Amino acid sequence: MFNDNSKVYITDKGRENIIERIASLERRLSGIRSHKGDAAENGGNAWHDNAEFEGLEHQERMLMAEISALKSKLSKAGDVAVTSKIHSSVEIGSAVKIKYIGSGEERDIEIVGFGEGDPAVGKITYDSPLGQCITGASIGDERELKLNSVTQIVKIIDVR
Repeated sequence: MFNDNSKVYITDKGRENIIERIASLERRLSGIRSHKGDAAENGGNAWHDNAEFEGLEHQERMLMAEISALKSKLSKAGDVAVTSKIHSSVEIGSAVKIKYIGSGEERDIEIVGFGEGDPAVGKITYDSPLGQCITGASIGDERELKLNSVTQIVKIIDVR
């Protein structure tokens, strides 16, 4: 279901997060453009020797690229309804307890849509390496998680 690379899957919360992020980036972009005008005036006509102007121009290009990428993702987004149902397999919205077989470490995570990931608090996006590894798995399943040259076995302990 979630293997179409041209489409991203997003929940209502993820859509809100992305829209807020775009608005924040656009505010920053407006400020940079204002400062860029000031830097151009203060730096004289030799734009190529105006380090402040060049730095602001670089920041402007970076922000424009990020805004464009986020808007593109939104335009390709497939909505996913997250329900409070009990999940029989791992999917977006699932709360999952996993165990890394090699270390014995157990971890509680939630599989979330695009724009909602926050690994520090256990919110793992469906398209991250771990999310891709366990999406579709059921309780008791073991999956290989490959990160760079390291392979770990991840066991699904519980799905809620």
